[in-house]
Amino acid sequence: MVFGSCSDNSNNSGSTNSESIPTTPIINYAVTHYFAHDTSLFTEGLLFHNGQLFESTGSPDELPQTKSVVGISDLETGKFNTKIEIDKSKFFGEGIVFLNNKLYQLTYKNQVGFIYDAKTFKQIGQFKYSNKEGWSLTTDGTYLIMSDGTNNLTYLDPVNFSPIKTLSVTEKGYPVDKLNELECIKGFIYANIWMSDFIVKIDPDEFHASVPLIGCYDALKFIFDFYKRPSFQKLTDSTAIILENHFKMVSERMGYKVLPSESDLAGLAWRSRVMEKNFDRAFTFLQLYIRLYSESPTAYDNMGQFYEAKGDIGKAKTFYEKAKQLRGQK
Repeated sequence: MVFGSCSDNSNNSGSTNSESIPTTPIINYAVTHYFAHDTSLFTEGLLFHNGQLFESTGSPDELPQTKSVVGISDLETGKFNTKIEIDKSKFFGEGIVFLNNKLYQLTYKNQVGFIYDAKTFKQIGQFKYSNKEGWSLTTDGTYLIMSDGTNNLTYLDPVNFSPIKTLSVTEKGYPVDKLNELECIKGFIYANIWMSDFIVKIDPDEFHASVPLIGCYDALKFIFDFYKRPSFQKLTDSTAIILENHFKMVSERMGYKVLPSESDLAGLAWRSRVMEKNFDRAFTFLQLYIRLYSESPTAYDNMGQFYEAKGDIGKAKTFYEKAKQLRGQK
């Protein structure tokens, strides 16, 4: 599954892809404003409440200066006003949400969340959940809705914290994994996909990710000049190396690992193979794709398409089978 990817539909005999299923549309967007922000914060959750921007942060071991805190970000100065701090030696702070005059906070791997008074920020309780990890929280006004790094969104009763239902998010029948920060807006749930360029708009009543939106990458490149990758108006044999080195540099500057998106790698391979008829260069991009995303079924699907286009059906089948295996299909 590649959101917004390019594919060659001229020869699809034997392909495992579902080209007959309509492509999910892309939402247009525009940057309307810029705000100051404390870049020392390892942001996990963002939300507006009573006209103020609340932020929750985590504390990775490789960034010892970070803390797991919750507070208010001043949009004019970027100054952060800490309201809550949890013990970083025990907990890694994750997503937050306000509901019924309370503030709820998840932790990463402890399977425990904290409850605070929404006005005083005094801790008034805690709760447990069975999800292996806690990532983000939002609410539809009735339930807490949490992500856990998979394609599942869990609805929790805010009183006894029992799971009410699980929403499995898919695109063309395939799981949309790594759902991260969540926002519930006008009946839809928006989620960014961790380590990708995409935000998806989810229709809770349809049980699939209804609209992918390329948003994270563009937002970051507006904030950080160094984030924007080279345009590659003309591809060369060294483009793949330049691309990989660019994101190594970005990773060093950001303090955590940043990869080129799956759609970018798939698109460059498709452009090389279909538009420029350069199979060797396309193969180089696909090798990089599989090396960076070794657990992505889409990476193997793309390599299967490559070999199918070359007429090597045996190798194409091998990669298609690997993609099916990663999806848990027989």
